[in-house]
Amino acid sequence: MLKVANNTLELLEYICSSRKKDFSLSELSSAFQVNKSTMHRMLRVLTERGYLRQEPKTGRYLLNWKLLELGAQVNAKLGLLETVSPYMEQLARETGETVNLAVLYDKKVVYIHKVESTHFLRTDLRVGITVPAYCSALGKAILAWHTEEQLAKILSAENLVPFTPQTITDPDLFKKELTAVKKRGYAVDIEEYIPGIICVAAPILNRQGKAIAAISIAGPGLRISEEKVAAVGELVRVKTKEISSRCG
Repeated sequence: MLKVANNTLELLEYICSSRKKDFSLSELSSAFQVNKSTMHRMLRVLTERGYLRQEPKTGRYLLNWKLLELGAQVNAKLGLLETVSPYMEQLARETGETVNLAVLYDKKVVYIHKVESTHFLRTDLRVGITVPAYCSALGKAILAWHTEEQLAKILSAENLVPFTPQTITDPDLFKKELTAVKKRGYAVDIEEYIPGIICVAAPILNRQGKAIAAISIAGPGLRISEEKVAAVGELVRVKTKEISSRCG
């Protein structure tokens, strides 16, 4: 029973983290190396529970709204979103760029809220998506407040896979990067995950000094040039410091 539940959750996480929009039964069976009847049973459970839906014409599987519903319930219980939203909206007005809120889950950051840029050209990372923590400003902003022991579980040469030529893949260099992040109070991702996109983030700390989330300002390098990064970083750092003072 536990194995079936674990496999079903792994399937759901795989679909959520993929950049693909929809999947066929054959594709998923091949990806998980299970026969089609076994995969069909897992897909049926997720579909019946509302986590997935099946396109009638193609038979392909897509994410459904249940995850957003659960995410909204979690946010409401944590109270984080209610506290953070006004600050995010203010940052979006002041910069004109997309503002994201994310938390760390395992070795990835999960986007849980965003305020879209009004520009036509903008980032397209949707709420619910996960991104490796090491190649995102959001992830680095949170990891910089981790202990050496906690980082050891996340960082290794095998885990640091390059997404672009700018991705930091050396564990020692990455640790130096985190030291710099903690010293200045904000993290920077200059095309480390998506070419052409620059992201600047700062952590939200609880009263124990633990980074519980992070906020980022993200946009194309055409608008957030490297010369503007320091000013943007200071802007988001000040806002997250205000938020942190309100977090328990």
